[in-house]
Amino acid sequence: MSFRENFTREEQKDDLQYDDSAFHTFAATILIVMLLPLLYYIFKRFFVSQELLNETKYKNCQCSICKEKIKNHYDSIKSKNYNYKFYFMILLAIGISYLLFETHNEMIKSDGKLKNFTPYDILEIPTDSTNKEIKKAYR
Repeated sequence: MSFRENFTREEQKDDLQYDDSAFHTFAATILIVMLLPLLYYIFKRFFVSQELLNETKYKNCQCSICKEKIKNHYDSIKSKNYNYKFYFMILLAIGISYLLFETHNEMIKSDGKLKNFTPYDILEIPTDSTNKEIKKAYR
């Protein structure tokens, strides 16, 4: 059986097809796996209420000195929460979101249609080529 016969004997049936959209699905999955913990980290810093002082260890009265100490404590916690690392995480989340958006657009463009695999196009020869021409193009 020759090379040409392998690809021409069943031409009435559907051509062999391949799908390159699997990469986009895989890339989107990886990006989502990276993005979700990052968003959790960012939102946790935004929305978690200020941590309370241990009331059994510290007795907080309402005098101005105690209020000033509590205010300084909360300010130090806030400065730790919003440092350069936090802003880097925000930029990273924006970048990953952009990549996810572009990957989603590529997935939509593929439209779920499979591309045709035609060996003659790969070898850049006409479909009515002889066995000798096919072997020459293959080598």
